[in-house]
Amino acid sequence: MNVVLLRSLSLSLAVLLLCACGHFLTPKEQRREKALVLATDSYRKNMRWGNFEEAAGYLRAKEGEISGPNMESFSHYKITGYYTNEQQRNDAGDEVRVVAHIEYYELDTGVARTLRDDQYWWYDEASQRWYLGSRMPELDKH
Repeated sequence: MNVVLLRSLSLSLAVLLLCACGHFLTPKEQRREKALVLATDSYRKNMRWGNFEEAAGYLRAKEGEISGPNMESFSHYKITGYYTNEQQRNDAGDEVRVVAHIEYYELDTGVARTLRDDQYWWYDEASQRWYLGSRMPELDKH
């Protein structure tokens, strides 16, 4: 009876250890994950503090072209909050959908608004860098 129990426990432990191994990231995946955190955090800070030219440096289409933002239109607004609360990765881990909520107001009128910014980020293996493959938010359209 004790032998059967010991075998069952050993088998359960082996299965548990094998399942746990699936949650560890390879060194390559760790570098890519760290680069994503750095890129999205830098983009968030640049947007939040009005450094729109620097934020636009992350723009790059994976295929085709992305029209650049109207930098002059950003000068009419002040961003007061920028929050990301949702990320969805593809299976390969080289594309991520990020949902950001941006709080801002128009300088001339003081009218405060909030918008949801659905972002598409993709990883370029050659440059080992994440790029924003979707447009920057158009604050004047909301």
